[in-house]
Amino acid sequence: DKKDCYVEVKADNYLTGNAVLEIVSNDQKKTDGWLLYPKANILAYYYTKNNTCYFIKMDKVKKFYLKNKDDRRFFSEIKSTSTASDNGEKIFYKTLFVLSNIEKLISEIGGKKVILNKDGTYRKKIYKH
Repeated sequence: DKKDCYVEVKADNYLTGNAVLEIVSNDQKKTDGWLLYPKANILAYYYTKNNTCYFIKMDKVKKFYLKNKDDRRFFSEIKSTSTASDNGEKIFYKTLFVLSNIEKLISEIGGKKVILNKDGTYRKKIYKH
């Protein structure tokens, strides 16, 4: 019974320790973000500056968010970013998201932290159940 596994890959250039979790992809069309309408089984959240990647089951992230979205220990207030015309004069739509500390998240719902070498091989795996 083999089942395909799909991975949602997110890369972050900042070292804040927060993951950006999209809850509405387009506020004009009212489309759910990748967190609430996951097509993937696994979330791979990669921090490019320190070559660290976290692997978390998407269904666990979604369920935990829906249960705890108002708990500021785990999730920020809803934030937004705008997609605008080249000159910035016209805003086409907004994307809504929350921030979550990735270490707190995996300590609550489980996941894996992998530290990569420059060539892409891993040098250290840290399992969190």
